[in-house]
Parts: sequence; C-alpha cells; structure tokens
Amino acid sequence: MPPRGRRTGLAVSTVPICDPEGTRTMKAIRRRTTSLARIATVGLIAAVATGTLATTASADSVAVANPGFESGYFDGWRIINSRKVALSDIGNTGHHSAKIQGTGGEVRQDVTVTPGTDYTLTAYVRGKGVIGARVGGDTYTSSGGGRGFEPVSVDFNTGSASTVEIFAAYGGKTGRFDDFTLSTGPAPGAGFDPSVWDSSEAGDYIKSSDPYVLSFDGLEQFTVTGSGGGPRDELKTPVAARKASDEIYESFSADIRFDLDDGVKLIAHQIHAGTGAGFSTQVKLYVQDSSPLGIFKGEGEQDFSIDDYPLLEGVPSNGVFDVYVRVQIPGFVSGDGQINEEIFDLGTVRSGETMRYEFINDYGVVTVDSTIGRTSTSFTYDMQDSQASYMKFGSYVQAQDAESGCNVTNDLDCEYPGWVPYGEASSPAEAEVLWRQYFADSDISKARVTFSNVVHTGGPLQ
Repeated sequence: MPPRGRRTGLAVSTVPICDPEGTRTMKAIRRRTTSLARIATVGLIAAVATGTLATTASADSVAVANPGFESGYFDGWRIINSRKVALSDIGNTGHHSAKIQGTGGEVRQDVTVTPGTDYTLTAYVRGKGVIGARVGGDTYTSSGGGRGFEPVSVDFNTGSASTVEIFAAYGGKTGRFDDFTLSTGPAPGAGFDPSVWDSSEAGDYIKSSDPYVLSFDGLEQFTVTGSGGGPRDELKTPVAARKASDEIYESFSADIRFDLDDGVKLIAHQIHAGTGAGFSTQVKLYVQDSSPLGIFKGEGEQDFSIDDYPLLEGVPSNGVFDVYVRVQIPGFVSGDGQINEEIFDLGTVRSGETMRYEFINDYGVVTVDSTIGRTSTSFTYDMQDSQASYMKFGSYVQAQDAESGCNVTNDLDCEYPGWVPYGEASSPAEAEVLWRQYFADSDISKARVTFSNVVHTGGPLQ
C-alpha cells in the first residue's frame, strides 16, 4: 500500500492558457488536491520592508469603514477601474463582498494609524486576489483565496506615516473580498523559524527578526562545496529531516528582492533530490542576466541558439534579468542526449526590483505562483519523484560566463567561439581561485537576494 498521499498511476499534463486579461498561466489539466492545499494558498507574502521596525504592540483593532461592503455602494472605498469592480451578493459574513475580475481593478481606503507601529491587515478572499497596504513609498502585499472565503493577511510597519492606504486588487483570477480588519501586531502563527534550518553554507543572513527579513549574497559569503557550480550563501533542510517529495506537503512563500551586478546568474530557491548536482535538482528558480545558451550547456545537446528560448530576453550583461523555473522531467536521465528539464518563464526584473513567489509541493504535485510587476504566472507540474529531497534558498551564484554560458572551470567541456576557460579545478579550493578571478575580471561583486516575511509551512521541518 503506498504511503499516505502518494499517487498511483496519475498523469498530469500541462497546457498553456491565456485568460481574457492576458495573464500568462500554465495550468494542469488534472490536479490532485488535499485539504492542506487550501490552507497553504494563504501565503503571507509582503514586500521588502525598508521602513523602521518597531516593537510589536498589543493587538488592538483600527476602524475600517464599511469593512464587509454592507453599507451602501462601496461607502468608504474608492473604486479603481470600475468596469473591473462590482458589488457581489456572495459574502463571507453578511450579504455582500467586493468582486474584482480584471487587471487594474482595485478598491482602496485611507486609514488613520499610529506612526512607528506594526499592523496586520486581514481580509477573507474567495477565488484569488491580492490585499495590501501602501505606506509612504512602500507597498506591502499578500495573495491568497480558495473555493470558499479564506483569510489572507499582510504585516507592515507604519514608519513615520500617520495615514496608510489599504486596498484589494486583482490577483490573476476573479476574487471576492470581505470582512477587512486592521490590527496592531503581526498575524499569529506566520513567519519563519531559523533554528530548524541547516545554516552551514550561510553567512549572517538575518537582517531583521520582527518580522523576519533574510538577506543572502553568494559573492560576499563565497561558500564553496565539492558538488557546487559556484559560490553560495544558502539555508537548507538538514540531512536528518529529508523526505521524498511525494510523501510530504510543503509550502514556501516570500517577496524576493534582487540587488545584482550586470552579468549575474544565480539560483534563489530549489528542491534538490538525492546526491550530486544538475539532474537531481527537481525545481530551481533562476535569475540571470546572461545568455540562455548556458541553461542546458553540456547536458547532451550542443546546438542551442537564442531562437530556442523565445520567452527569455536573453541579452547578456545588460541589466535585464530573466526569471524562470527549471523543472525536472520524470523518467529522464542526465547525459542521455536529451533535454531532461522543462523551463517555465516568469518574466524579467532589474536590480533593485522585487517579485512575489510561492512554491507548493502537494505530495509530489508542484505549483509555483509568481508576480513580477503586473504579470502573474502560475503552473502546476507532477514531479513523480520518490527520492529523499530537501529545500534550499538564498543566493547560489553560478560560475558561468555571461555571453557563452560556459562554466568558468570548463568541467562540462563547453565550446564557444572566443571563449577560453579559466582552467580546470580538481578541488573546491582550486575552483574558488578560478571563480574569484572570473568575477573580478567581469566586475561582478554583488549578488544579494533578500527574502521578506518568509512563510514556510509543512514539510519535514514541521
């Protein structure tokens, strides 16, 4: 009898879909769900906090006008793009909710707050949507929802502001919003526990603990391991806690800010299985300002060109970073002469910009949701992998030439016109010398990745 939650004989295929609003998605034709999946979709995802962090106050409510949309027609709220906003007769409590059903649709309200105070904004969302608060020049957001109304919360600090703008917005699908509350103090049970992670490959990554803001820079920490393809600064699941992906439910969400020099390529989040590198990595979130030629270089295919990657911007060292996820294709073996991974393009960012990211492993069925600017992308993929796996996140910099995609140490026998490898390395120490020389010659010294208000639920660590 298979372990609880393991699928037997379930095949899930993916097809591209474009909704009427033009939002790119990748949906599974069939998807198995569990009761936990509804819980995990309520990820507390907030923008990187740049304001002052204050001591959490006792929980007190702040008045929100017409929080359940029962008084008049959006009394107390401002409607943005009225064609995309309507008053719904379906409510969480009462008889109404705000229905937002297209890109650009929002309802907003100004609320008086106390400066220098931590607040939590909570609303109940049915379908899918985004709630948030604009505080001075900063915007804090969280997405979620479900088949029924599910609570979604976002934490923020007011800094010097005495008034903030709270809002509900379109999140990629039609959403209904009800029962807004604003209270002092963070939402209970949300956040991140650093004590359960293996930090042996990480430096001093905690920048704030109330709420948690975690910052990594592989070029600053420069941890070198025997199986790595570049310097890293990461947290990972401890060896003793690792379990097969199809035996656990696990979710991870955060807003991720990238402060990077031109030409950087790095992995910010990954699920790794077994031992070794490359083919045994099930899911990888890449951010790169380099040629896409390096994506599959040395994995059996030698004739790639920029035309093979129509979704990627692909211009090396121009300050525009492609963001994409590589997912292992079940049944393929590295070195068999075929591409053994699939790419899902999430968009592009520039240095200093932030993306919202949520990863869910539902007993081997992986879902990734991301938002970059106004573009939301979602895909679901069946991993079908029973190897013991572990999560890693941070700044894992790839020691690859930006133009050719070739590894600096040429350990994959990469060939490209004009490219001369820095040498071969037979040990981590030798590799470090060559990597440092390459990054210095390329004027690359910054690869900072900041995760704000990380929420990690389920998995082997809980």
